[in-house]
Amino acid sequence: MTTKGPGSRPRVLPQPGDREFVRDAAFNAIRFAHVMTANWPAFNAVPRVVRPVAGDRPSLLTAVYQSFVLGVAELTQARTAERSSISSPA
Repeated sequence: MTTKGPGSRPRVLPQPGDREFVRDAAFNAIRFAHVMTANWPAFNAVPRVVRPVAGDRPSLLTAVYQSFVLGVAELTQARTAERSSISSPA
């Protein structure tokens, strides 16, 4: 919701659910950083995003991004396992 504040500049007011959106977005960013450094214990320690309520678009966005991060993590782990199996003598 935007309103006109002093000096006729539009101002965005906080909305219900903004804190949860920012929290979940931060968790996803932190989790992605752990994926990129292959820090799996820290990756698993970051709390999961709360599932969205019907019609809750910000939560849906962070839930979709969480799915993306989890997919990248699985791909990274698979590639790491493949490299280690190729490089280690059997």
